[in-house]
Amino acid sequence: MRGFAVGLFGMLPATALAGPIDLYGIGGAQIGRGGGGVAILDEPAGVFLNPAALVRMKRPEAMVGYALLRADFPDSPDVLWDTNRDGLINDTDKPLSVATDPDKADGFSFALGRPVGERFALSIAGFMPNGRLVRIHTFEPSLPNWFLYENRAHRYELAVGFGWEQLKGVSLGGAVEMLSRVRYQLDITMNVPVGLASDGQQLGEIIGPISLDPHEMVIDIVPSLAPIAALHWDVGEQFPALDGLLLGASWRGAVGLPVDVTVDLQANLGLQANPSAAPVPVTLLAPLRLALFDHYVPSRVVVGAGFEQRWGRVYAEAQRQGWDQMRLNVASVQASRVETQLFELAEPEIQDGNPYDIVLQATWGLRGGGEYRFAPLDGGPLWGPVGLTVRAGAGYEPTPLVAQGEGTAFLDADRILLAAGAGVSHDDPFNLTNGPMSWDAFAEMGVLAAGALQPGGDPDRAGAPVDDAPIPIGGRIWSAGLTWSFAY
Repeated sequence: MRGFAVGLFGMLPATALAGPIDLYGIGGAQIGRGGGGVAILDEPAGVFLNPAALVRMKRPEAMVGYALLRADFPDSPDVLWDTNRDGLINDTDKPLSVATDPDKADGFSFALGRPVGERFALSIAGFMPNGRLVRIHTFEPSLPNWFLYENRAHRYELAVGFGWEQLKGVSLGGAVEMLSRVRYQLDITMNVPVGLASDGQQLGEIIGPISLDPHEMVIDIVPSLAPIAALHWDVGEQFPALDGLLLGASWRGAVGLPVDVTVDLQANLGLQANPSAAPVPVTLLAPLRLALFDHYVPSRVVVGAGFEQRWGRVYAEAQRQGWDQMRLNVASVQASRVETQLFELAEPEIQDGNPYDIVLQATWGLRGGGEYRFAPLDGGPLWGPVGLTVRAGAGYEPTPLVAQGEGTAFLDADRILLAAGAGVSHDDPFNLTNGPMSWDAFAEMGVLAAGALQPGGDPDRAGAPVDDAPIPIGGRIWSAGLTWSFAY
């Protein structure tokens, strides 16, 4: 019995990390048994985790599904901020409330796979959030942020791959996971005439009208690919005494969504000394280059084993993710300077206003689970044999966050994952497909360890919690969905 869905999750402003499939898995069957199964996969959606196992498909198969995702994080204390935008932080500023519960990240998923001959198979699978194609959202490092989850499920995912049986029971596979990269360029001129002040006039009365002239805006979206290589071994094919033992491994390279922003700003000021004099032009040039990086997908190594019999199957696996190389989705100034012919600045270079210090580590997570198949029931000539399968699984994902500097509020904690699911298979009563179909429901809960962060640094700085209150850590993330799969 197979099904298809995806667990997903998106939070606060921007989880720039992996994606919904890394977070939960893909396919109703896979998610229901804990989101893993590198050794036991046999469905088209397995192209993301182990394309080598695609050769285990018995027939061409299609999968479609829909899943809900919700999360609940503890409320953060209000923080100090220049909310009235007067350039000062004092008693006239109302404290800033920081939202912690993320946006919904519900979405659709699909997969198409088919054997080609007896030793080769192809598949394409993907996930599409129903509210957006891709969301790019940077965050302010001094404000409380769940940097690993805020944007994580707010993007599409797509993978195409193959499996090829080299020897009896031994197969290799490869795939590419697709993302994008963005280049953005904006050329703009602002004209600011400044007249001559007469008695009683305020500064605001002699400036204007101001005009803004965007000359050119270019946005390029180009493909970015993460390679996947995989191995699968049905040990019983070489050693009959170990019939049912399955081994699997896969590797994926790192990828992400870099955004290169170039802004060429020219401000023309017309200074008029007296009513009869012509305005004196003063030009202010401020070219700016920003670097953004969103939706980081870490390198990944997964190794696991499984055992399969007619009654069902079980698995256990370990997964290493290269978070130590992660680039956060914090906008940074790469190069900028201010130039004018009226005067020369002692320090024309513009400094980055979002400095931060964070230490991340690569992590090893564990997952395991299984499923039990009941004896088929007789559904009569219309439904044929009706099968029932129940599933369960669990996992542990340690946090990659080791340390951070003063004045930042990056939040994360170890995560325990619990999953359960059930599936029903039967013949097609309308004879629309070429074989049986199945329905698979799943629910998955992620529980983050409780704790608190006491930010350091100046207690009167922007972003500091009011009254030096600690920022609570913890919360829950849950997903539930239903998938339908059928032979075609």
